[in-house]
Amino acid sequence: MGHLATLMNAPRRWIHEFNDKKHAYDVVFKGDDYMWHGKHYAHFFLRDEFEKLVKSTGIDVLEMVGLEGLASPDPDAFNLLPKKYPKAYKNWIELHYKICTNPTIVDTSGHILIVGKKK
Repeated sequence: MGHLATLMNAPRRWIHEFNDKKHAYDVVFKGDDYMWHGKHYAHFFLRDEFEKLVKSTGIDVLEMVGLEGLASPDPDAFNLLPKKYPKAYKNWIELHYKICTNPTIVDTSGHILIVGKKK
């Protein structure tokens, strides 16, 4: 998951994670959350950091993709599109495929996918 997605999603889904200022700053600027949802450690990435980590294992990064892209902040509304507005959904998906590798989209997406190849 991306640093920026946590901040974008906080008002709607995870506001309790931002009650403590230091905790909120650690999540957004360091990517570290030692008590995500009060239970687990989590680390959130920026695109460059994730790419560097994967490359350090000897994998060539071929592509990086923002999976949810700009739909990340409101998954409930997005999930209604296929049934309620099938044409709009089809168009949205088509557009998303065209921009999902843009670095900004990757950084703000809820989940990041790396396509790689072993050296």
